[in-house]
Amino acid sequence: MIYDKVSTNRSAAFEAGVNALQNAQMSTNAVAKSFAESAAGHQASNTLNNNVVTLKSAEIQAKASAEVISRSDSMLGSIIDIFV
Repeated sequence: MIYDKVSTNRSAAFEAGVNALQNAQMSTNAVAKSFAESAAGHQASNTLNNNVVTLKSAEIQAKASAEVISRSDSMLGSIIDIFV
């Protein structure tokens, strides 16, 4: 049925959002580790600039991923309303 196809697409969108959110978290964790190493004097100062850019990129990715998750959830709610 149509509901099954849409539900599958919703699941794929939801999973993609969750995976992207997890990737953003891993990037943030890597940057946090790098910041700690920089503070301990184990890395060059130019690494700080790269870390800031990576952190901002992870923030944008996390926000976009959260939006994908939210919209896929809303889409399923709308479909349930249509079929009920």
